[in-house]
Amino acid sequence: MRFMTGRKISIFLYMPSLIVTLISLALFCTNTAFSQESHKVTVQLVLVDIVATDRNGQVITGLTKDDLEIAEDGKRMDIYSLDFIYFRPATPGPSQPPAFPQPEAREKRLIAVFDSMNTIKRLLDRSRVQIIDTLLDLIRSGYEVMVFELTEKGEMQIMQPFTSDEQLIRQAVDKASGSIWVEHAEDMLAVPRYLLEGERNRDMFYQTVTSRMYQFEARRRLEATLTGLLSAMNVIKDLPGRKPILLVSGGFPYYNIDEIQVAKINDSFKVLRKNKLTTGDEIFRQLITFANSYNITFYSLYSDNFLRYVLPDIALDNFKMTNEIAEIKKNELYALGDLATDTGGVAMLGADKFQDFEQVFQSDLSSYYEISYVPPRKKADGQYHKITVKTRRPDIILRYRQGYFDYNEDQRESLLFASAALNPSLFRDIPFAAKTVPVAVGPNRFILWMTIALPVQGFLLGEDETREMKVIKVGLSLIDEDNQLAHSAQINMPLKLSPELRLRLAKARYFGFNTCSQEMEFKKDRYRAVVALYDQDSRVISTVESSLEVSGPSKEAEGSIVNAVFGQVTETQNARLNDFSFSQEDGTLQFLKHKFYPQSVNELDQKERIALYLQVRGTQDEGNLNLSFSASRDGEEPVEVKGREMARSRNKKADVWNVVFELNLSILTSGDYVLQISRQGRTEEQKTALLRLPLRLL
Repeated sequence: MRFMTGRKISIFLYMPSLIVTLISLALFCTNTAFSQESHKVTVQLVLVDIVATDRNGQVITGLTKDDLEIAEDGKRMDIYSLDFIYFRPATPGPSQPPAFPQPEAREKRLIAVFDSMNTIKRLLDRSRVQIIDTLLDLIRSGYEVMVFELTEKGEMQIMQPFTSDEQLIRQAVDKASGSIWVEHAEDMLAVPRYLLEGERNRDMFYQTVTSRMYQFEARRRLEATLTGLLSAMNVIKDLPGRKPILLVSGGFPYYNIDEIQVAKINDSFKVLRKNKLTTGDEIFRQLITFANSYNITFYSLYSDNFLRYVLPDIALDNFKMTNEIAEIKKNELYALGDLATDTGGVAMLGADKFQDFEQVFQSDLSSYYEISYVPPRKKADGQYHKITVKTRRPDIILRYRQGYFDYNEDQRESLLFASAALNPSLFRDIPFAAKTVPVAVGPNRFILWMTIALPVQGFLLGEDETREMKVIKVGLSLIDEDNQLAHSAQINMPLKLSPELRLRLAKARYFGFNTCSQEMEFKKDRYRAVVALYDQDSRVISTVESSLEVSGPSKEAEGSIVNAVFGQVTETQNARLNDFSFSQEDGTLQFLKHKFYPQSVNELDQKERIALYLQVRGTQDEGNLNLSFSASRDGEEPVEVKGREMARSRNKKADVWNVVFELNLSILTSGDYVLQISRQGRTEEQKTALLRLPLRLL
């Protein structure tokens, strides 16, 4: 999908009357022997969290810089700082550790992720009470807990933001695990039956078909799990310090069956340097690298006690265990364990997993060391760097992240856009509006017409009144019913904040721009359109999600309205004379020396030329579309609204009429209305209501 974004940007105003990994520190040097002036120096630091325990798992305190040695890519680094982060409440007595200076106040936080996609439902129910009790114990010790759920459809959702309220956590866990605790008739996580069909002497065709079905499901779960975890990490990655994630799961999807050993996934990490088939294991390693790059540590909690309990519980009692079944389940558990151990965490998979978690709480979640050093480069290089930490003391066991990826700006943005596309509900910080309209131009041919309204105050203008430029980055993603990314595009809009524009924006609520795609053909009739807005200043991304119907006018009833878009109309001598063409320069609709600017929010100013663009399914009435308009609001009788037809053109290929009406709303007062579009009959009783559009008059 390529968007037409030329030199000009179409704008409109809505007016009420008209490295986490690399952290930049400011160091102030004063009162030196050479200068009494203050100088600001920017230092890039790499932070590495270290859990130090003895052979029995007890925390070691009192380490100094002399006890540790750190290297990057085999080259020893000078330790810039070493701090002991201690969370446990102080208790009197000789067991209390010495007071260590802390670099900053750290909040005790844990992120809990319930994996509904990869968990056999009835198994996790056995551990439900213990899981809730474990989280409540953390809250009582001073922790705040955040709850996510990876749903069966592959969407990561926030069920509860950080809280220390026990009742809210209980409710969040019940809600997050709703699809886990409830039994289903068809369990897609069942052992692939094609592996067992040989014992029934079924034909090879049946085995091949069922094999491909399982491979498709395994690939879907792999891609959704990777994207879901990436999205959750993008939400929390900028929190200070170490970020522990408790992942409650039945196993990480294993996709390495028969001759199909690769997966097609968008290279959102921009580190594979390619966009082609790649192994699931390679993508899985990139997920671990991302976690390590942002000090995110996984603690995996397997949802059942023993692997041998899994097989009978999925209705396979009548079949003997095969090597293939055992290999698949074993690899899923190995991957779940690798995700934890390779990010410096602990895999709690056996019968004693809750006792293991108690030990983790006493060590990892209560204290750790934070070591920092200055990397041997001035800016991010977009490459992976290996970390090695050693100690001179033989009685100490160290756990730490083994390396990190020094993401550059393009890679960080790509990761955010990829996360926002498939998990838009996680990113809603910027209150903007967006609309994506599929305009029919031929048989199953469409132009995607997108318009966005940005909040002026607090976002566009910002606090710095001297700033002259702001770059607006927007991504559009179409997600199909299988939660797969079908189409995507990204546009960059550099906006010059001149004094004249600032003056125009001073009383405006929104600033808008629009663009359009080339002609496109779609394989499916329905998508979710996700518009993502990235603020380069704050590195925050936000989304607006809507449904997109692209079934085509031919499937609509004769005379029905296919599209309806409010906007403003201006006259121009420079517009091309083509009837109803989309401008490749500014994304406006051009017709007979006029330009139509679409609006993404139906907030209309009576002082402006209010227009309505319609696409009407090929009526046989060549002379008159016989459309009428009326406006109403709660408790009041409808008021007739005059609509003057400005232009009309028949698109025979798409079998639609394109028509623009200018509306006269001067008889209405400010407020919320519903505009009803009807087709006139011979009598008032024969009038047919076609469409109702909400609008607000300012």
